[in-house]
Amino acid sequence: MIYRTDFSASEAQPPGRRRKATLPDLLPLVVAVLAVLVATPAAAVEDHLHCFQIKDSLQLRGTVDLESLEAGLDPDCRIGKPKYFCTPTEATPGAVDATIGGAPVVALPFVGEAAQGDRVCYATRCRKRKIAAPVVTDPFGSRTVKLVRTGLVCTPAVRGTPYCGDGLLGPGEICDGSSLGGETCESLGFSGGVLGCALDCGSFDTTSCSGGTCVDGETRACGVDVGQCTLGTQTCSGGTFGSCAGAVLPEVETCDSIDNDCDGTIDEDADGTPGALCGSNCSGGTITFTGDAQSDFVGLTGFQTVVVNDQEPYLVDDPLGEVVAPDVGVPPLPSCAGGPCLSGWDVRRVFFAYEPEADELHIGIDCFGTCGDADGDGNPSAGAPDFGSLFGGIDTPDLSQEESVAMALDFDLDVAGVLPTVFPDPQVPWDAVLGVPGRQPLGEPPLPCTVGVTDPDEELSMTHCFGLYEHHETSSQLLWGRFLRELAAAPAFVENRNPAPSASRPDLEFTIGNVRALRTLSGASVDPGAAWSLFFQLLLGSSIDAAVGEDFLPEQNDYIEVSFPACPLGPS
Repeated sequence: MIYRTDFSASEAQPPGRRRKATLPDLLPLVVAVLAVLVATPAAAVEDHLHCFQIKDSLQLRGTVDLESLEAGLDPDCRIGKPKYFCTPTEATPGAVDATIGGAPVVALPFVGEAAQGDRVCYATRCRKRKIAAPVVTDPFGSRTVKLVRTGLVCTPAVRGTPYCGDGLLGPGEICDGSSLGGETCESLGFSGGVLGCALDCGSFDTTSCSGGTCVDGETRACGVDVGQCTLGTQTCSGGTFGSCAGAVLPEVETCDSIDNDCDGTIDEDADGTPGALCGSNCSGGTITFTGDAQSDFVGLTGFQTVVVNDQEPYLVDDPLGEVVAPDVGVPPLPSCAGGPCLSGWDVRRVFFAYEPEADELHIGIDCFGTCGDADGDGNPSAGAPDFGSLFGGIDTPDLSQEESVAMALDFDLDVAGVLPTVFPDPQVPWDAVLGVPGRQPLGEPPLPCTVGVTDPDEELSMTHCFGLYEHHETSSQLLWGRFLRELAAAPAFVENRNPAPSASRPDLEFTIGNVRALRTLSGASVDPGAAWSLFFQLLLGSSIDAAVGEDFLPEQNDYIEVSFPACPLGPS
C-alpha cells in the first residue's frame, strides 16, 4: 500500500516559478523521481521505482479490502482510475541536484532491496483513521512521516496482454500452467513422467520426469517455424535439455499482413477468420461534412477513427457511451432564462478520422454550444446585449480579434520529453498549430494575414487567418499566441470544412492532407501502412469574453496521444 505523506523538511521553490495548487497530488511521483537521482557508491541495484503518469482507458470504479502493517485491515476502500506505471530502476550516478529547506542534499549511501517487477498504481481512498507516524530512512535521511491518507494501491503488472498464470502460452513464455507448447518429459530427453511448468513461465519443471537420457552438450531444435516464429536450440546439461534459446516466440496478432501468433493464419480475429482483424475500417471511405461533428464522424467506414472526450482525458470507441458534462461556465444572463447558456468555448469531444490511402486526417471539434459563441446565446457573430452591459463581455464574429481555436500537433512525439509538467510556460516542441490565432506572436513580425486589415471584426479572423502554422516555441503566451508563421512551403494542406459555424452547423471541422509529408517534415519516421501516433493539445477561448473561461483539452501543460493502427496499403 502507498500512502501520501507529510515531510517535516520543507521543499525549495525554483526561482521565479509557481507550483500549481494540485502539486500535493503528485507527491508520490516527485519522491520517486528524486530518489532515482541519488548517487550511491555501492553497486547499482534496481531498488528504486521509476513512476510515469499514465493515461489509461480503463474506467475503474469499485471497492477493495486492504491489509497492511500500518493500518491493519482497511475494508471497502474506494479504488478508481490508474494513475502511474512504475518499473524497477537503478539509481543514476552523479550529484543530486536538489535541496531540502534551502540546503543542498547530501545523499546517504543507501541501498535497498531490489524491486520486484512492474506496478500499475490506482487512485485509492480508505476511511479516515488515525495511523501511527513511523520513522523512516531513505537516501535523504531519517525522519518521522505522518501517514495522512491512502493515495494509491499498486498492483503487479506484466508487459503485453498475456500474463504468466493465465494458462495461455504468450509472448516470452516457454510454458504456462498446463500449456507446454507440445513438450513432454520424453521430448526433453527423459524416459517418462509428467512435465510441469515453472512458476515464472520461463522454464519447465522436470522434477516429476524420470530417466534423463541426453548427453551434456548435446543440442536439438525447439519451438516452431511458422509465421514470424523461428526455431531455437535446447542444450543438454546435467542429463536434461534446458529451455529453448534463440527462438522467435509468438506475439499478439495485429493487422500487419504477418502471422504474429504463428498459428498459420494471418490477421485473424478472435473467431479465427483470416484478415478479419483489419476489418473494413481501414481505408477507402468517404465522409460528409454537415457542421455536426458527431453526426459526421460516428459510424464511419473506411477510416481509422479515434474519439477523445473532454474532462479527464480518455479515449473511447463509442462517443455515445460516455457521460461528458459541460465544464466552462457562462455568467448568469437574463437572456438565458429557462436554462443555462452553453458556451461555444466548451468542448464536448474531438473526433479524428484518418484515411491511409488518401493520406488525409479529418478533425471534428464537437462543442456543447455553437463553437465560437462565447456567451452561448446561439449567435457566434455578436454578444447578447446583457452579456456586454452587465458583464463587459465581447463575442466577436468569425473567431476574430482575441477569440481563438488552437490545436497544437506533435508528429515526432518529442513533446513527451517536456510534458506533462507542473511548471507554467515551458518550451514545448510542438511541430505545428492548427486553427485561428488570438494574438500576434511576441517578438516577431505581425502575421501576414493581418496586414492591410482595418475592420476590427476581421482582425485575426477565421476568414483571413485560419491555417496550419509553425509553433512559436519560445513564447510565454497561451497557445492562441503561439502561431508563428504559416507552413506555406509544406507539402501538406489544410481545409476548413465549416468556416462559419452557426446554430444549424455548430461544430468545427478541418482536413489535413498529405499527412505523411507533414510527419516527415516534422522529423517523424514514416512507414506507409504502419501504425502511427500523434500528440495534441486543444485550446478554445478568448481574453475579452468577461472571464467565461478557456477550455483546454487536456490542460495547458499536458497532451493527449492519438494512435492509428497499421493498415497495409495496396499497390500504388
